[in-house]
Amino acid sequence: MVTVKILGSASGVPTENRFPTSILVKQGKNYYLLDAGEPCAALLVRENIPYNKIKALFISHMDPDHSSGIFMLLQLMMLRGRKSPFKLLVPEEALAGLKHYLDTVYLFREILHFPLELIPVKENKIVYDDGKLTLGAYKNSHLEIRLKKQYPQLNLESYSYELKLGGKRIVYSGDIGRLEDLDGLLNSPADLVISEMAHFKPEEFFLYFSTKQIKKVLFTHLHPALNSKHNQLMKSVKTYLDPNKVHIAYDGLEIEA
Repeated sequence: MVTVKILGSASGVPTENRFPTSILVKQGKNYYLLDAGEPCAALLVRENIPYNKIKALFISHMDPDHSSGIFMLLQLMMLRGRKSPFKLLVPEEALAGLKHYLDTVYLFREILHFPLELIPVKENKIVYDDGKLTLGAYKNSHLEIRLKKQYPQLNLESYSYELKLGGKRIVYSGDIGRLEDLDGLLNSPADLVISEMAHFKPEEFFLYFSTKQIKKVLFTHLHPALNSKHNQLMKSVKTYLDPNKVHIAYDGLEIEA
């Protein structure tokens, strides 16, 4: 059985009841994280999740609401005696700066007490395979649309992910710049799509997913304007999708893929 637990369901603006994006994926004794908005480490502790068993963390892009929890998570693992290897996957463009920042905050790799492997995420590649989980990365236009004019020298890497685990196919949107960014990932059936709901109107998401072969959709990374509108959202869903197949995330929600 593959389960997905939402640790944080907010977008770039946390609310009184939502923390920024972090998502736990687990299957048996295999644990993984999708993004690590703060306070990812504290939430793992409060939810009684065995954080030292997490094999890998997959960062979709380096906006702070997706990556700011990396450093406290590593410190927590260090202070609580982790010994097993940990893989941290980040967009290739961020790798050099991340290594420098780890030294800046005194998380020197030689004193972590566990092997830390920093792995660059590259476009349209299988970037992780441990025999249980296979992760494919697909570049999207989220950062390009926002920043390309001001920073043409940067690659502006932002990724959506395909996870294959326990016989399930899960698509994680990350943040996208166009709904069409997901076309390549959704040209074949998916058991679960974990989609952001911050950068387009809800009805645009609902209409788009109504044309795809998806068993379940989990909407997270909610725009703050949608923070307390669960009932309204589910009412709107009915026009486009089977509401029994749609979940609106909240912090602590756990569902089966």
